[in-house]
Amino acid sequence: MKSSALLNAVFVCLVVSIFCSTMLLLASYNKIYFVKLNDRENLILNNFWKADLDYKNYLIENNTHLHDQTITTQVNFEDWGILKIKNVESINLNDTLNISKMMAGGSSNQDSLCSLYLTDRDEPLKLGGATLLRGNIYIPNRITENFYHPDLKNKIILNGEKFASNKNLPVLKNKNLLDSLIRSVKTTELLSFDHLKNYNSFSNDIKIYKASGYLPEAINLRGKIILYSEDHIIIKKDMKLEDVIMIAPKITFEDDFSGTVQAFATQFIKVGQKVNLQYPSVLYGFANDTINISIGKKSTVAGAIILNGDTYKGSLKRKLQVREEALIIGDIYIYGTTELYGNIHGTLYTDKLNYNKQNINNDNTLINSVIDITALPSNFKKILTFENTESYEVIKSL
Repeated sequence: MKSSALLNAVFVCLVVSIFCSTMLLLASYNKIYFVKLNDRENLILNNFWKADLDYKNYLIENNTHLHDQTITTQVNFEDWGILKIKNVESINLNDTLNISKMMAGGSSNQDSLCSLYLTDRDEPLKLGGATLLRGNIYIPNRITENFYHPDLKNKIILNGEKFASNKNLPVLKNKNLLDSLIRSVKTTELLSFDHLKNYNSFSNDIKIYKASGYLPEAINLRGKIILYSEDHIIIKKDMKLEDVIMIAPKITFEDDFSGTVQAFATQFIKVGQKVNLQYPSVLYGFANDTINISIGKKSTVAGAIILNGDTYKGSLKRKLQVREEALIIGDIYIYGTTELYGNIHGTLYTDKLNYNKQNINNDNTLINSVIDITALPSNFKKILTFENTESYEVIKSL
């Protein structure tokens, strides 16, 4: 009996000691857990605070410590086509947090109520059919004329002030963007589609793939990826592209494609019918010879369209054509001729206008078109950046 009682007592003591040790161990782990949780919280707060700094404030306030002196946060900006990428990396001992955000440098919609800027070539703006211009317009000598034709029934609405335009368009920032992009691509190793990586984080190095003609139909690309060709890139409707850049002399988007891209070309960009290029997409053409951008019927482009070059002689060979029921949301900048048969929710800057349809071929003429700056949300962030006017703000988390 005595030995049995002694054995029970030892067992109870063992259980109690194990229980107490377990409680002490749990308390210790709990303390470590909450310390790590607090460190992680400070890391996230530091990272998010830096990520939310706008570009201008970052240049003024570029410190690397917040909340805790053990946390180091590095911020860098890099160009991504016409946009910028903000990469934020916070490090606390062995813990690292990366965040990337996309930024646009144009004005907010509420900062500018300009719907049309037409260069002064000493020819008045002529309006016909069911045409709506809502917002301030900058036109030659502040003069508009009605355009009459037997096949047209005029219903013209002007809602905004008229201002005199200049002999030249406002100057874009970094007009040689395409040249610098091509130079940087040619100094980087081009990858084949045999090494295709569907997603590439914006905190990584750029992946540049050599593309020519039809790409693999099942392609699904997202992130810091460039498609480059010395001839022609053709995008089919079943492909999925998000935040991807493409560079080629000729670029074609076939009917019904949907995605978010920046396309840079030197000969033409053709957007088929019912294509949906989502914000912040960019179509960018640059050449001093013949170059065209065409937007097919019932297609939508949200972001910016730019057609530019160095010479006025070259501008005579540059043309944008927006077909019927197409919608452009954002800014259009054309150092050349614009044929507008669709609608714009935003601003059109153009050197010349032309209407060539229904047996009518007339310069500086808008017929049956809508340009409405007020159709944009008040917080819409534009993509076009003009000299000395850029103001970068976050538009998208990546």
